[in-house]
Amino acid sequence: MIIILCFSTNILAQNNKKYYCILNAQQIALEQGKWPTDSSVFWVLNKYKDSLNNRFEEILVQSAVPLSKAQPESNLGNWITDAVKIQLGKRNKINACIINYGSIGLDYLPPGDIKRKDFYEFIPHENKIVLMQLNGKEIQQLCDSIATIGGIPVSGIVFVIKDNRAQRIYINQQPINEHLIYTVAINDYLLLNKKFTAVWGNQRPKSTHKNLRNILIENALEMQQKGQKINTELDNRITYAE
Repeated sequence: MIIILCFSTNILAQNNKKYYCILNAQQIALEQGKWPTDSSVFWVLNKYKDSLNNRFEEILVQSAVPLSKAQPESNLGNWITDAVKIQLGKRNKINACIINYGSIGLDYLPPGDIKRKDFYEFIPHENKIVLMQLNGKEIQQLCDSIATIGGIPVSGIVFVIKDNRAQRIYINQQPINEHLIYTVAINDYLLLNKKFTAVWGNQRPKSTHKNLRNILIENALEMQQKGQKINTELDNRITYAE
């Protein structure tokens, strides 16, 4: 199997037959047995295979600790949401970030090198990040929804789960205020999740024009340039009441 990154749309023709290759910046796996051996498709693939393989093997960042996915909190989820909040916070005031648990495709990443191809494995979906404006009451409703499913990755938010409700909610170390408006970055999957649709109401999300994976890659490259390693720990963002 050959993996190719695609960036445009081409029509490859052979023997009066057209092969449509949809190229939209996604990974596409092509099995050689499904194509004629003389197909010009393979001319394209062979031309770019080595450079693409090298690109996928590029080390983007290193992790000093094992990263794992778990509920109600995990250091993998913490790193992902922190990275989104940091990157988007350069151009927008971001109070918090949340992503759904299922957007993380791997349960574990060992310490050491994290390559470009790894980002396509632990973020397998093309999730876009959007911004929502929520008041304090809506933040309470949002955290209650998170509590009912046992927690999801968050950044900037801290609360305690008790009886499937969120208590003692803090945003950026301050108790939530029902009169304030908070900017929350979320992945667009959550817009359609039945647990959360009531929170958004009729509000239209503001697009960031960035997907989750690309934001993480940007953050990883910046960390590498600064000589930093991922060293995220659990810090009791979401806990259960004793």
